[in-house]
Amino acid sequence: MRSRPAGEARGRRAPASGYIPEDEPDDGIAKGIASMSKPNPAQQVMDAIGAHGLWKGRFVAAIRSGNAGLTMDEVRPDDVCAFGRWLKHEIDPVLRGDPEYARIVELHAHFHALAGEVLETALRGGVDSETLVGAGSAYAKATHALTTGMMAWETKLLEREGSRRG
Repeated sequence: MRSRPAGEARGRRAPASGYIPEDEPDDGIAKGIASMSKPNPAQQVMDAIGAHGLWKGRFVAAIRSGNAGLTMDEVRPDDVCAFGRWLKHEIDPVLRGDPEYARIVELHAHFHALAGEVLETALRGGVDSETLVGAGSAYAKATHALTTGMMAWETKLLEREGSRRG
């Protein structure tokens, strides 16, 4: 598997949203990131789920293709992906104070630690990509836990929103 050198420049700033690496299409990511600043907390979380899903899809595709095009500096930290930047630096204070917030931060950090291990193993070679990212892998379990946690958070926010209106 090939990877770009750690210090090599990559990416550009998307207007009013966040960092989008050049090889990532602007399609849904820029729109998703921009809408994470909307006042509706449940919508912010829903958009974050979508943005992180796109990142995970590209990561898995890179691992399976054997051409990561990623560095450990991009994968291991939990505040480099669009969702992580939003979660750690840009999130609405209402959501930061939510009881579910700390759990999502923890799940997201765990996910990126595992993604870093997957990339490191893939770069060394000798391990089948399905072992690394396929069903039943530690990566797949971390992905499931994070996505399930985020969806539960969204559901709780929607329920709170509904109870305020009703």
